[in-house]
Amino acid sequence: DHLYWTQESFEPVFKLDSVWHWSGEWKEVAILEKIAVSVPLTVYNLEVDIYKTYFANGDAVHNLKPLPTDEIA
Repeated sequence: DHLYWTQESFEPVFKLDSVWHWSGEWKEVAILEKIAVSVPLTVYNLEVDIYKTYFANGDAVHNLKPLPTDEIA
């Protein structure tokens, strides 16, 4: 439920067909497949000062409270 930058706003990744990736310049990268994970996974929630926005592996993401499950499905 991380929010990704779309060049206009941050949106939940499950609503997107592509994301903007930084590797020296901005490039739009297509999302080829979305997989629902039904087993517990270890995830990390980074806390950053003030804006809660950071780059994860070249992708601009934003921390926000988790989205309600009915919005994800």
